[in-house]
Amino acid sequence: MRGLSAGLAALYTIPALRYLAGRRGSSADEAVDVGAFADLPDGVPQRCTIRSKAADGWTNDAGMRSAIFLVRRGAEVHALDTTCPHTGCAVDWDASQTKFRCPCHKSEFAVDGERVSGPAPRGLDAQEVDVRGGRVRVRYRRYRAGRPDRVPV
Repeated sequence: MRGLSAGLAALYTIPALRYLAGRRGSSADEAVDVGAFADLPDGVPQRCTIRSKAADGWTNDAGMRSAIFLVRRGAEVHALDTTCPHTGCAVDWDASQTKFRCPCHKSEFAVDGERVSGPAPRGLDAQEVDVRGGRVRVRYRRYRAGRPDRVPV
């Protein structure tokens, strides 16, 4: 009976400790390398996956975090969240209309992420970008949907 109790305690304790260790070791505010600056075409948004460096409590693998669009303009790179700030649907780039479009409620956004039309209460959420040594690094942060202001989740 004691062995069963010890086994159950370990079953719950070990993942909790892994989760806490992962959170200390890699902050949500840590910048993540997303690729080479030279690979980004000028003026054409490129979808990019952001992967978390922190493991969750049940595995040692870093999980997928979210997706962003990288938009290069000359020597600058901007990162925009792919999540519509209206209800959280995924937006996509419509090259023929040169706009980001949300399929759920028809919100549209300019290439710089500013709201053009639709019910979205604000533009696409910009992410912090740092370009060093030819590499693009993004510090990703998620914001609450449905609000005109940007409140971190």
